[in-house]
Amino acid sequence: MTFLAATVFVGCSRPATDVPPSTPKPSSGKSGKSGKSGEAALDVYALVRAGAAQMSGAIDSIAEALEQAKKCQGAATGDLIQAFDEVVDRIDGVGGALADFAVDPAPRADFEKNVAAEDERRLAAIQAGNDGIHELKEAAGIAESVIETVPSAQAEDVKKLVALVDLAVQDVSDAITAFGGAVEPEGQ
Repeated sequence: MTFLAATVFVGCSRPATDVPPSTPKPSSGKSGKSGKSGEAALDVYALVRAGAAQMSGAIDSIAEALEQAKKCQGAATGDLIQAFDEVVDRIDGVGGALADFAVDPAPRADFEKNVAAEDERRLAAIQAGNDGIHELKEAAGIAESVIETVPSAQAEDVKKLVALVDLAVQDVSDAITAFGGAVEPEGQ
């Protein structure tokens, strides 16, 4: 079953923000205000909740890019078939890897009973998001590399695909930020 068929899509979006690269760290159990563990749980809860909402929007963007990639794949001939197969596989893989992080957290009372595990899951979402950005950029690069070789009628569809993948990259970046992380610089 593909990511597109297996995921329920809920739209959410917010403007991008610039965040300096850094490695996210697990919550120390202190919020920085009074050090109460309840406040730390609330901080982690807020990050997970915001991150899940943003990731949901990113999943929508990825699904739209996947749909466009499949359209390009269906029109491909010759050597282009393999290129678009790889683009589809990469986008679909990212959607599948990130879908679990688009789920709202447990109710606050349950969440607070297991803050450490929830914080680890938040960190996993940040890492998966960064990995996803890398894969999406690879997919966009493959698509861009064939624009000159596709028939002119298909070139506009490929350009639209690249634009949709770029949007998905931005949306995943926003989700990483909402989870309290930072987008890794290219090459890491």
